[in-house]
Amino acid sequence: MKVIAEDVDPQDICQGELGDCYFLAVISACAEEPRRVLERFITKSVNSAGVYLVTLYVNGVVTPVIVDDWLPSVYNKAAFCSSKCDEIWGCILEKAWAKLHGSYGRTAGG
Repeated sequence: MKVIAEDVDPQDICQGELGDCYFLAVISACAEEPRRVLERFITKSVNSAGVYLVTLYVNGVVTPVIVDDWLPSVYNKAAFCSSKCDEIWGCILEKAWAKLHGSYGRTAGG
């Protein structure tokens, strides 16, 4: 597993059971220009602590968000955002978005 396998690709993002397609569409659109996604990651590689620092814009202000890699799963598959490759950049950004809003549930439906 890697944060970013080879390159950021808009096709990497797969929606799961959470109704946050608006957010996944945004990060997929950002992936059209890979540096937009790469610049969000301060922690760029999987680490033994399982902790990642990313930045998101909140009301136009760059905001650091720390998340771990404990991701929701069902039957050993990602319950929410997943990737076609063995990478977690979309999952980490989705978790950071959920953290900013208080929970995954509060991000459903926009």
